[in-house]
Amino acid sequence: MIVDFWATWCGPCRAEVPDFVRLQAKFRGQGLVILGLSLDENGEKLVRDFADEHNVNYPMLLANPGTARLYGGIVGIPTTFVLDRTGRIARKFIGQTEMKTFEATIQPLLST
Repeated sequence: MIVDFWATWCGPCRAEVPDFVRLQAKFRGQGLVILGLSLDENGEKLVRDFADEHNVNYPMLLANPGTARLYGGIVGIPTTFVLDRTGRIARKFIGQTEMKTFEATIQPLLST
């Protein structure tokens, strides 16, 4: 699973979304689940419109400070966690990260 803390107003966050859409399409059959957790305040319509505009193929939910605390606090966005099949954090990325880095990180964790 990839859990991405992001916001619609964050340029680097927005730049990663097309890569997440491609990753979800490519690896869904092997068990990949991506979850976008938006830190937009009162952003339900913003997030829904953004997801529709960018053909997002994975769930995007609104997060709050409590959600961020569950992941040890978020000091900057995008912050992205890769979780293994047991729910353990395998890797944490702060800042915009290339698709090839995510791909290399998740491939060993996917079902064959």
